[in-house]
Amino acid sequence: MTVVLAALVYLGVFNGNTASSAQECIPQVGYLCTNPQLSTAGNLNVALGQIGANITLTGLACSNTGMPSAFAPINSVVLYDGQQMALTFKCPLASNAIGTPFTGNLYIEYNSGPYTGLVSKVATVSAKST
Repeated sequence: MTVVLAALVYLGVFNGNTASSAQECIPQVGYLCTNPQLSTAGNLNVALGQIGANITLTGLACSNTGMPSAFAPINSVVLYDGQQMALTFKCPLASNAIGTPFTGNLYIEYNSGPYTGLVSKVATVSAKST
C-alpha cells in the first residue's frame, strides 16, 4: 500500500492544478493543433493543420466567450491537406502578467473550392502566458 501511494505521489496524481497548468491544444475532428505558446501580449502561436481538402485561410480568431464577432484578416494563406503551419491567433487575456491563464477556442475563416467565407471552430486551447 505504501509503495502504491508513493508511486501516485511521484506521478503527481494528487497535484490538483496539474491539468490546468498544461499547455494544450485539443483539435476538432479534421484538424491538427500542437505546441501552443502564449505571450503576455495575448499572441498564441500554434502549429495548425487540417485533413480533408486544401483550404485558403482568410481570417483567424480566438475567443473565450463563444463565437468571435470579428476575425483578424490574413493574406489568403493556403493550408494544404495534411499540412501543418505556424499561425498566430490574438487571444484576450485578463492581464499581461507572466503566467496569466487562458482557456478558449480557436476559429478560422476560410474558402474551400467554390465556397467562401466559411467559419470553423478548429480547437480548444489552454495555456499560460510566458
